[in-house]
Amino acid sequence: MIDRSEMEKRFYVSSFDGLRAIGILSIIIYHLYSYRLPGGFLGLDIFLILAGYFMTNRLMTSLMNDGKIPLKQFLLKRLARIALPLIAMLVLVFIYITLFQNEMLVNLRGSFTSSLVFLNNWWQILRAQTFIPNLLTENPFEHLWYISLAFQFYLLWPIVFAFLSLFVKKHNTLFVAIVVLATASFGLMLFSYKGADSLTYVTMSTWTRLFSMLIGSCTALLYPLDRFQKEHKSRLPYEQYLRLIPIVLMFILLFTLGRNEDITYRGGMLLFDLTVAAVILMSLHPKVGTGILFRFKPLTVIGRRSLSYYLWFLPIIVLYQAKMGIIGSSSLIHGIIQLVLILFFGEVWYQVFEKRRYLQMARKIMGLLNEKTAFGKQIFFGICVVPLIILAVGLVQSTSKLSEQEATLTELIHTNQTIVDNTQQTDKKLLKTINNVVGLTREETVFSSNSSITFIGDQSLLAIANELTTIYPNAVMHATTIAQVTDLSSTINELKSKNQLNDIVVLMFGANSAFTKGQLESELKRIGMEKQIFLVTTTTSKTWREDVNNVYASVSEKYSNVHVLDWNEYSKDQDWFYSHKSYVTEVGAHEEALFFAKKIYETLRGN
Repeated sequence: MIDRSEMEKRFYVSSFDGLRAIGILSIIIYHLYSYRLPGGFLGLDIFLILAGYFMTNRLMTSLMNDGKIPLKQFLLKRLARIALPLIAMLVLVFIYITLFQNEMLVNLRGSFTSSLVFLNNWWQILRAQTFIPNLLTENPFEHLWYISLAFQFYLLWPIVFAFLSLFVKKHNTLFVAIVVLATASFGLMLFSYKGADSLTYVTMSTWTRLFSMLIGSCTALLYPLDRFQKEHKSRLPYEQYLRLIPIVLMFILLFTLGRNEDITYRGGMLLFDLTVAAVILMSLHPKVGTGILFRFKPLTVIGRRSLSYYLWFLPIIVLYQAKMGIIGSSSLIHGIIQLVLILFFGEVWYQVFEKRRYLQMARKIMGLLNEKTAFGKQIFFGICVVPLIILAVGLVQSTSKLSEQEATLTELIHTNQTIVDNTQQTDKKLLKTINNVVGLTREETVFSSNSSITFIGDQSLLAIANELTTIYPNAVMHATTIAQVTDLSSTINELKSKNQLNDIVVLMFGANSAFTKGQLESELKRIGMEKQIFLVTTTTSKTWREDVNNVYASVSEKYSNVHVLDWNEYSKDQDWFYSHKSYVTEVGAHEEALFFAKKIYETLRGN
C-alpha cells in the first residue's frame, strides 16, 4: 500500500495494484460487514508482504548497482509519501470532531499524537495492557497502528539488511537468514498468544508481525521485480490451472479465518501469508493467464489509491456510525453511503497528495498572501490560523482521563469478566442457596436458582453478569467485549468439552457485528436442537440493529425450541443505558436480569 512508488515506470507491474485492491477492499468490507468476510482483516497482511517485497527489492538493487544502501534517502522518500496525507487527515478529522461530534474527543489526544510520531501501535498495546478500553466511544484513529508499524519496518529493515549484507555474501545464505528471522517472529506470536486478552499485542507488535514483511522479503529474493519483465515459458502441464490454486486458497482463507479464533494465530495467518507469497510468485506475471485477473482496470485503479482509502475508511465508518446510528435505512444502504464517502475522501486525498497537487495549491495560496491585501490576510487567517485554534481547543478538551461514566463502566466490565471466567471452573460446587431477589416471585426465584443454564455473549452480557449470578447462582457464562456469532463455534466446542453447555442456553450477540440467518442456524445446530435456546434482541446503536433482531425473529419462528427475549422492545424509551446502547447502567442491569428470569420462567414453566 505504501510502497507503490517503488515500482519504477520501467518495472511497473499493474497486477501488484490489483493485489493491493484485494487487500484494501477486504479491510473495508470486513469493517462494514465482518460477518460476510470474517478474514478481511488479513488484507493488512497483503500490504505487509508487499512492503517487504518492494523494500527488499529496492535494497538489493541499490546494493548490486551502487555497492551501498542509501539509508537516509530510502527513509526520507517513504516519510514524504506517508507524512503529509497522514497529518492532513489527522488534523481535518480532529477539527471535525471538535466542532461537530465533541463527545468523541475522549482519549483521542493520545491516539492523535502517537500517530504523528508513528508509535500508534505501541500506544494501543500499552493501553490494552493497563485495561483502558474505549467502551463508550470508538476511536477513528485506531487503524493507524498499521501505518506506524509499516514505518517502523521502513526504519529497521534497511539497517538490518545492510548489517546482514556485510557478513552474508551468498544469496542463498541471506535467504536462510531471513527465514530464520521470520520463524523467530512467528514463534513469538505463538508464544504471546493467550486468547482474547493478548490480541492487541499479537496483532500490533512490531516483533510479532515482522514475519509477514519478511515473507515478502524472501519472495523478493526468490523472484525479484525485474523478472516480471521477462518472457515466461510454461514448464508444467496444466500450469495455468495450477496458478489458480494460491488465488483460490487466498480467498478461501479470507472467507473462513476469524480475527478472534485461535487457529488464526496458531498457523492460519502464516498460511495466508505464504499463500499471498505464492500468488506473487505464480500468478501475477503479466505474461500468464492469471495475471489478467489482477490487471482488471477497476482493481488497478483502486489499488493505486489504497493508501488514501486506508487513511479514510475507519474515520468515515466510526464517525458515520456514531452520528447516524439506527436512523432509517437498512444496514445495506448505510454501508453503501459509507463506501461512497470513503471513495470520495480517498480520491480527494489521492489527487491532492499522491498526485502532488498540493504544491499547486500552496503556490496559489502563497501568491495571495504575498499580495498583502486585506483579502490575502483573510485567506491566511482562514486557512492557517482558524484551523490551528480549533485543533488546539480540541487537543485541550481531549483528556486522557476517563469520564466518570466510563471509569465506572470499565471497572464493572473488568470485575464482571472475572465473574464470567469463574463460572467456567470445572471443579466448582453446585450452590443450593436460593437468593431473595426483589422483583421476582417465589416461584420464579426457585425456578431460576435451580435452572441448568448457560449464557454466551458479547459486552452486553458482560455488563449484567453480576446481576445474573444472583438470580442464576449455578449459571455458566462465556463473554468477551469482542465476541461475534461468526466466532461462536470455538466457544460452543469449548463448553461442550467441559460439559458446560447446559439444557437452557441464552445467546446475547449483535453489539459488535451483524450475522446472517444461515450463520446463526449453523451455530444453533452446533449447540443442539434438543436444548431450549433463548435469543436476546440487541439494543446496540449501530446501523445493523434491526438486521440482527429480524434474524432472531425469523429463526425463532422456524424452530419450536428457539425463543426470543425481546429486551430491545421492553427497554425502549427507558433510561437504563449509557450513551453506547450496548451497555446498561446499574439499574438497567438489574431490570434486564429480572426480565430474563420472568420471561424464561414464563416460557418453560409448563415444559
